[in-house]
Amino acid sequence: MHTTDMPIAANVLDRQFNPSQPDQAWVADITYIRTEHGWLYLAAVLDLYSRKIVGWAMGAEHACRAGLYGLADGHRLTPAQVWA
Repeated sequence: MHTTDMPIAANVLDRQFNPSQPDQAWVADITYIRTEHGWLYLAAVLDLYSRKIVGWAMGAEHACRAGLYGLADGHRLTPAQVWA
């Protein structure tokens, strides 16, 4: 069951969460934090090999771009380079 009309992403990891080298598999998540001034959104990207955060971003708007900017921050890429 899904709760939106958005397409469901393919399961490309197939539960293989232990890559043999860095930069083979990254996972990301977005969460929100209530503040006095409204919601703050935090996106983080984790390398499954090192189990370290390779990029993160915070912002006042809930947008999927936050995850891309977190990715770009971790590897010094622009969002356009991430999708290239």
